[in-house]
Amino acid sequence: MGDVFRDERSFYRLLLAAGGVIAVLKGLRLPYIWAATQAQIDYRSGYLRRGLFGEVCRRLHVPTWHYSVFCVVAFGLLAGFFWLLARSVR
Repeated sequence: MGDVFRDERSFYRLLLAAGGVIAVLKGLRLPYIWAATQAQIDYRSGYLRRGLFGEVCRRLHVPTWHYSVFCVVAFGLLAGFFWLLARSVR
């Protein structure tokens, strides 16, 4: 374990792997209903901090008001982030 902290590259790989494990453990559940309601917010009523996701879904005509569709979109985003994490670790 001491060798991990001597080499900067192996330290960052360990850090990315630990972050990936934490993300997997946090992501292995269905999204909360509150998150599904917050996904409905878009920029039609002005600038909001959480409006980007809702605006993108509205422009792509993704019906996020259905909870099952919202779950599929959320798991798709999670899979995309796992792919990016795996590429950056490799």
